[in-house]
Amino acid sequence: MDTNFQTSFIPKKPLAEERVPVTATHSSIFAFLATLIFISAIAASAGLYFYKGNLEKTIVSQQVQLNAARNAFEPSLITELKRLDRRITSANTILNSHIAVSPIFEVLELNTLKSVQFTKFTYTTPANPKLPIKVELAGRARDYASIALASDQLATNKYIRNSIFSDLTLNEQTSFVQFLLTFDVDPDLVRFTNNLEKFTSAVEEDGVPVEEAQ
Repeated sequence: MDTNFQTSFIPKKPLAEERVPVTATHSSIFAFLATLIFISAIAASAGLYFYKGNLEKTIVSQQVQLNAARNAFEPSLITELKRLDRRITSANTILNSHIAVSPIFEVLELNTLKSVQFTKFTYTTPANPKLPIKVELAGRARDYASIALASDQLATNKYIRNSIFSDLTLNEQTSFVQFLLTFDVDPDLVRFTNNLEKFTSAVEEDGVPVEEAQ
């Protein structure tokens, strides 16, 4: 009995599969990053700790300096200086709101014709010192032409505004033309502080010390 069979010593499949070693590259990177973050957190915490300590020392030092500077002044002196400051502030407020009427007369003297005379003078000061002063005058003129010239003259002055001649009446007995005159005055003209130097000079020329004059 023939028993024919072929034997091959070449395996059709590998007896065992070769295993490729898996590298730990990704794990190493994650571990490095975690370590780096951990070290950075520790460094930041240490920096904040030392910064906080330095800041607290600075605050304490400045507080000591502030207390020393505060104690260098006497409390009674500080109280007196505060009281003096309030007085100066009040005096400045009164001085800034105070007006001097004499500059109005000077303007009228320089801008009034010889043929025009004033017989009455009144003025009204507003509550706001920055607003113009209202002036009302009564007077008489030689003729109507004099009033026209006087109106033109007043219009050239920068401190006089809205000058109006009204109620013109011819007095048959005196032949004079009676009138009323109203105008506004620029507050800069009559502000006392703007004329302080002029008043001081006038007092000194009279031989009276400024302290006594006040």
